[in-house]
Amino acid sequence: MAPPSEAADLPTGGAPKLWEMRTQHYQVPLSKSLVFNAGQAIGNVTMGDPSVANVVLMRPSNFLIQGKSLGSTNVVIMGAGNQVLRVLDIEVVHDQDSLKERFHQLMPGEQIAVSAAGKDIILSGEVSSLEKMDMAAKFAEGFAMGGKVHNMMHVGGADQVMLEVKVAEIDRTLGRKLGVSFRSRDRDGNTTFGVVQGLNSTANADSTSQFANLFQSGAGLFANYFGGAGLLMQLQAEANKETGLVKILSEPTLTTQSGKKAAFLSGGEFPIPVFSGSTLGGSGFNVAFKEFGVGVEFLPVVLSGNRINLTTNVSVSELSDEAQVSLFADGTPIKSLRTRKAASTLELSDGQTMSIAGLISDNARANASRIPYLGDIPVLGQLFRSQEYQSNKTELVIFATPHLAKPLKREDIRSPTDYFVAPDDQEFYLMGRLEGRKVPSSAEQSHASDKQGGLVGEYGHTLTDGGAQ
Repeated sequence: MAPPSEAADLPTGGAPKLWEMRTQHYQVPLSKSLVFNAGQAIGNVTMGDPSVANVVLMRPSNFLIQGKSLGSTNVVIMGAGNQVLRVLDIEVVHDQDSLKERFHQLMPGEQIAVSAAGKDIILSGEVSSLEKMDMAAKFAEGFAMGGKVHNMMHVGGADQVMLEVKVAEIDRTLGRKLGVSFRSRDRDGNTTFGVVQGLNSTANADSTSQFANLFQSGAGLFANYFGGAGLLMQLQAEANKETGLVKILSEPTLTTQSGKKAAFLSGGEFPIPVFSGSTLGGSGFNVAFKEFGVGVEFLPVVLSGNRINLTTNVSVSELSDEAQVSLFADGTPIKSLRTRKAASTLELSDGQTMSIAGLISDNARANASRIPYLGDIPVLGQLFRSQEYQSNKTELVIFATPHLAKPLKREDIRSPTDYFVAPDDQEFYLMGRLEGRKVPSSAEQSHASDKQGGLVGEYGHTLTDGGAQ
């Protein structure tokens, strides 16, 4: 396309034959003019669609086309004898030169190419950051005037991101229980009295066997039953303290390209039944698998100045019996998931670390039961009451550290198995070695990989008749 300030020269050499005509394509900027030179006298110029462009004849061999609206049309050029000289395809497009000039002024050094396709603007090339890409797209939207902007640009430079994630969780449990349970009755089972936690009445028992089974062996500090001529009594005192500690630590590392999503899961899958509809003789179920464990999903975008926009989703889940259900007649339980999740969007520099979650759960539960009036007596009232206390604290912390990743040379990569040799029978059975030879130190590995240097000729002391040299 010729610039608007210059005349576009058309091929000359006389009027072409009908079978020799070649339609030529030209782009005219919207609301601007383009001057054409036919190279010979022009008799008339006809515009196909006057609403798209306007033509002005400039004698003797020049004419001007003005872009009025976005679209396509054609122009027929006729000579002095009304013979057809040329047919031109005219496409009125957005002013690309003005947009290129704006890019050069505001974002010098960015390699942005601008082209037009109908009413749309196409941006291509390479920019230095995502911020510059968004800025260029917004500028182009102002020139599109209702058309679409197709962004085909890409961000140059280091566009691979490695994310180091550390998931740490501590679960502490403390339980205390103190209580006394007793029960007495006569041999006939007509009279019973006592406090037995969580047990039902056993009236009309004919022997001591059922009464003795009221208390499970090893349930407390001591539990026994006593019998006399007409009275049977069982006594249990329980005082215990339980503590528990669970630690979860996972350090997954992921690498992906800028603008691409990466995911990681350290755990497993467990089966759950899924209802698939009623069938003859019953209901149909399929088996689906649900993931659990430590999962990480992140989407990095490299910005200018080695800044990284990071969208992270981290979840920690485990199988639990807290909310399990049973769907079958045999009572087979279906476990539930205990899940902790954290999602955030951060902007960090290369190597910076941010804590994206610090979830603290503190649960305490206390239960107490007593015999009215008797349980309120100081000191002795402890024989007529039972109390239980349980505390659970959970803390989950997630750290994220992004790095701009660069590929390594093959000779700089060391694998943990590079210097491992399996032991032979003598080394394994007699010497108790798990490796066939000592793993070289880092200095030995560096020396072994260095192929340069060395000595040429003899080296060391040489003994002669005259002594050492």
